[in-house]
Amino acid sequence: MKALTVVDVAKFELTEMATPKPKAQEVLIKVAYVGICGSDLPRYFDGGVHQFPQVLGHEFSGVIEELGSEVKNLKKGDRVAVAPLVPCGKCEDCQSGHPQLCKFYSFIGSRQAGAMAEYVAVPAKNCLVLPDNLSLKIAATIEPLTVAIHGIELVKINAGARVMVLGAGTIGLMTVLALRARGVGEIIVIDINDHKLEKAKEIGADTLINSLTTDLAEYFKDHPLAEVVFETAGNHLTQVQAIKYAGNEGKVVYVGTCTKPVTFEPEDFEIILRRELMIKGSWMSYSAPFPGFEWRAALRYLATNEVNTEALITGLYQLEDLAIPFEKMTEKNGEDVKVMYEIGGEMSLSKEERLKKTLNQDGIIAALAIDQRGAMKKMIGKIREATTEDIVEFKKLVSSQLTPYTSSILLDPEYGIPAAKQKDPESGLLLAYEKTGYDATVPGRLPDILDDWSVRRLKDAGADACKFLLYYDVDEQPEINDHKMAFIERLGSECRAEELPFFLELVSYDAKGLDPASLEYAKAKPRKVNEMMKEFSAEKYGVDVLKVEVPVNMNYVEGFATGEVAYSKAEASQLFKEQAEATHLPFIFLSAGVSAQLFRDTLVFAKEAGSTFNGVLCGRATWADGVPIFIKDGADAAIEWLQTVGKQNVEELNEVLKKTATPVKI
Repeated sequence: MKALTVVDVAKFELTEMATPKPKAQEVLIKVAYVGICGSDLPRYFDGGVHQFPQVLGHEFSGVIEELGSEVKNLKKGDRVAVAPLVPCGKCEDCQSGHPQLCKFYSFIGSRQAGAMAEYVAVPAKNCLVLPDNLSLKIAATIEPLTVAIHGIELVKINAGARVMVLGAGTIGLMTVLALRARGVGEIIVIDINDHKLEKAKEIGADTLINSLTTDLAEYFKDHPLAEVVFETAGNHLTQVQAIKYAGNEGKVVYVGTCTKPVTFEPEDFEIILRRELMIKGSWMSYSAPFPGFEWRAALRYLATNEVNTEALITGLYQLEDLAIPFEKMTEKNGEDVKVMYEIGGEMSLSKEERLKKTLNQDGIIAALAIDQRGAMKKMIGKIREATTEDIVEFKKLVSSQLTPYTSSILLDPEYGIPAAKQKDPESGLLLAYEKTGYDATVPGRLPDILDDWSVRRLKDAGADACKFLLYYDVDEQPEINDHKMAFIERLGSECRAEELPFFLELVSYDAKGLDPASLEYAKAKPRKVNEMMKEFSAEKYGVDVLKVEVPVNMNYVEGFATGEVAYSKAEASQLFKEQAEATHLPFIFLSAGVSAQLFRDTLVFAKEAGSTFNGVLCGRATWADGVPIFIKDGADAAIEWLQTVGKQNVEELNEVLKKTATPVKI
């Protein structure tokens, strides 16, 4: 599995390590999302971990992949959030119902491996099963919300009370959300970052004060002091201010952890006495029965939408981004609140069910592609002028004869809807959304969608997934690529709204006009293919599956080439491996018009190289030789060919896929 590992002070490495095996009372979690906590920053930047190397991450959600031998109350496939504290369960504090005070505890993401990895093993008792309506992304915010709830519940707060929150970081804003759900009165938030103060207003704060531009002492001469103060900033100045601006018989709760000496002037400390203040410290977020009421309350708040943490999630990153989100969190006057690594991500249940329809019984995409329009006209045109009836009828024959042996079929709405009705009932349906070809009179091979179709209409036509083809050159003019990026963002949003899986087919080219069959282009191709995969794996595009070329031209690979060689076998193997590392998404290969035998040989080579491809959408390699038979000899001859040679092509490919492809993990 991939894991983001702290190997030294301020040094991350994305490493490949063994997937952990759950112990008897543990479960293996496939991580969906993991948040970066403020406490993770010193662990990375200052080397504040218990040992190197270490995998961080304690705010996370995921899906149970495997159960330990003694686990009875959970099942594989359960969606869970995880409490990171691992108390000993035996000490006096644990026995008295205060696990947060345990002196012999472990902690996921600090004292033991955390969730900045594809998988993590955790105690079964730490898992909270999520209701169906709660997303895994939102569930990854439960832990910081429980910290806020724990602090709030340490003191009695009257309905309508005036409450002050010092600090508008993640915990401060979570405190605002929980206080608003609790029914308090005026909420005053103090910070020095205007962006975060605006975020506090957005989620329910009433009064916002920037203490860099407003003198607090002067302000509170004209405004009443707070009945309850929550110090969440962990700053040596705000920890004094918490006392100074609490009213008579007020309550002060310290939640933030300070790393500098806190100095009270005698008159400030005396306020505690003169105003008879109640001072409470708040540590972590646990109680009995473990993990505590805080976790049950947070789960309910989020599930019922009484608390909505969506606005606090300001950035999603991939493990491949290494320290970028950590650096974002330390930017002066930065706007980020809660940033996360999206690792396994999540699909809606309906989207997940549709994607499953495109897979075979082994979880592999063994799909047939016959969405060609312009290319098919050219194939028929070599014999005689193609008609609409020719194209429609041939697609119907391919669909009816070959889909019993494929996981799904890709068709186009223009000519393929009649063929969709002829497919095997157990075979899934993908429909293409792009116009065929591109306008060669305009630079950039710009994308375009079918005029009279939408993702909703594709779904209504029976599609289990939407496929879109994008021509992309990483070396194209920036304004052209920016146009394409925005275009795919819109398509991704449309597919997300309709809960239809989005297959993005990426085809590389050279904007300067290199012949794609040339040796020069063969040398340039690997970087173009792998870099565009990396780009369109980003969450903002909403892509679920990438359909891509192999990263090399196999006709120039040592042992495959009949002439010039662009790559040795070792070099080609490395490029296949780098391709698999370029994305966290499922990816499948297109056949790109090569022969059926070369395509099968390529898949074997990819597997031996360490590629984790998840299947194929195979087109012309399967059925192209049947076109001239259909045109010259008619439908009956074509059916005979499809039932023999065509079927053999599919079955031989399926055998290769069984040995080479990696099942899609949903």
